[in-house]
Amino acid sequence: MQQRSSLKTAFTFLLLIASLGFAAESEKPSRRVVLQSVHEYFNLNQVIAAKRRGEIILNGFLNYTHLGSDFGFLGPGDAPCTKCPAVCVCVKTPGAWGGVWHSLNRLARENVPLDLRAIYPSQISAAFQPRIVGAQIVASGSGTLKLEFKTDISGSEAKPDAATWSQAFQLKGDQKPETFDADISPEEIRTAQYVNWVAEPGAVVKVDSLSLRVELPEVDFPTYVFLTSYAKFARCYSEQTGLVRDRAHTPARTFANVPATGMFALATVAAQQIGVVSDETARDILRRSSQAILELPRMRGLLPHFVEQIDGRWAPIAASEYSTIDTALCLISLRLAAQALHDEQTAAQALNLLRGIDINRLRDADGYVLHGLTNDGRPLPSIWRDWGGETAMVLMMQRIAAGTSVTPKMDASGRSHRGIGFITELPALFFPQFNTNVRAHAGAVDWLAYRQKRLAEQKAYFSKHAPGSLAAEMGLYGLSAGEGANGVGYLASGVEDPDQRTIFPHYILMSALVDANPSSVYDLLGKMETRGWLTPWGLVENIGADGKAYLPMIGSLNASFEALSSYHLLMKHRHQDNALYQVASADPVFQDAIKAVFE
Repeated sequence: MQQRSSLKTAFTFLLLIASLGFAAESEKPSRRVVLQSVHEYFNLNQVIAAKRRGEIILNGFLNYTHLGSDFGFLGPGDAPCTKCPAVCVCVKTPGAWGGVWHSLNRLARENVPLDLRAIYPSQISAAFQPRIVGAQIVASGSGTLKLEFKTDISGSEAKPDAATWSQAFQLKGDQKPETFDADISPEEIRTAQYVNWVAEPGAVVKVDSLSLRVELPEVDFPTYVFLTSYAKFARCYSEQTGLVRDRAHTPARTFANVPATGMFALATVAAQQIGVVSDETARDILRRSSQAILELPRMRGLLPHFVEQIDGRWAPIAASEYSTIDTALCLISLRLAAQALHDEQTAAQALNLLRGIDINRLRDADGYVLHGLTNDGRPLPSIWRDWGGETAMVLMMQRIAAGTSVTPKMDASGRSHRGIGFITELPALFFPQFNTNVRAHAGAVDWLAYRQKRLAEQKAYFSKHAPGSLAAEMGLYGLSAGEGANGVGYLASGVEDPDQRTIFPHYILMSALVDANPSSVYDLLGKMETRGWLTPWGLVENIGADGKAYLPMIGSLNASFEALSSYHLLMKHRHQDNALYQVASADPVFQDAIKAVFE
């Protein structure tokens, strides 16, 4: 990822000025207009996999916009110009035209236009819907550059003058980037599938970035943080399958995330509790998701981590496992969601699945629970011995499955693995006891005190290890786990690891439940918004400690952490009853499981 265009600094400066005194202003509902990047053409050379017979072939894994959609190239012009830096796209059109299309909603081939009057997924209520009121492009070169919203770019429609809406700009002919803004009327355009830019014949164009101007609903900032987090998560949900995509830009039937599916049902109930979705919608999503989970293959009662559809049937994707932690996250979420909605049938189904796990055949010789099984039934080599939140969730699942016949076993060190952020925070997404002085039997460690200690270490990390960095200056923190640099690979890091430079902002929200000053969390998020790291499409996946790079990929697992954490933070900030925590505390099944693992 490359540094954001310097020509956005004027807009950023205005946002920064507006954020002064942020804590006091955050309680005032406002209908702000903010900038949402569509694309900044990060690592374009890596996205272009090959050229075949003059056609550009893109790497589908990396072919994503900041909106969680895909993009491609238009016209016979020379696009992209390989001599440009990776931060831009260059089109030379001496006798032709060329440009770049960007799907506004999901993959272009899914043909799901975006309603510019209500840009969030349709399950979100009208009162919480933002709308698009303008577009901005940063470019340099000479000739005519056109912006357009379109509903179709196939066949004869793939012409620069066949647009739902368009506006042309004249470039000055020098190398200095210019910022061009266009106002639009969402009521007039209504819906569009694409936002494109086109270099007209004879133009030489270098584009740094394309953005949308988004008018936000009239909500206070703490509510907005939850709204963006939930909307980000909702972009991964598939109404057709009832499952959640692992990434927003992947096809619904090729890479579904099972634990995120359960957590999305729970996050939707959280949204229902504050009116972001209706009761009817929450029940529909819960039932669809629960039914989809019931239809998945199981091995010794365990669910797969990732699944795909083959000949109409779901199967684990290659190299995916049947996982104990993912089964626990999915089924515990489904039962909590069902209990909150008083859906006794779905709650009973989730409990039956939990009790159907053959936990006695999922432990090693010393009695520790396995991480899971391979696709062909062989035990995975790793075990849940570590002290921490993942192990705690698995042991609570074990208690539900085996009752009193099995004694939970966990390492007594009282130290989470490498200080990786999300590990200590995970159980608090579901159970309020972890925000108290509850102690694990193993090691008798005060869970709350330990989390606060790790949070202090997180906040001090960059001041200690990178004192001149932007992260140290801003007070950023978040050594955790998620997508690696450029969205390739998986990175896990913690406060015990030296020389870390990748920040996962989901930890800022997860750890907020033990932060002594919740308003400081919103202050930090406000500062992050001015830099484009919190947008109407949610938090970015990761940020470089120097502030020059970030990853806008929308992944469902970290989105689940953000959505649930932001709900709990909102309830804490408002001093209101937490409906999810109340359900967890009232359920005798979960109370027994907690007592079996904790004092």
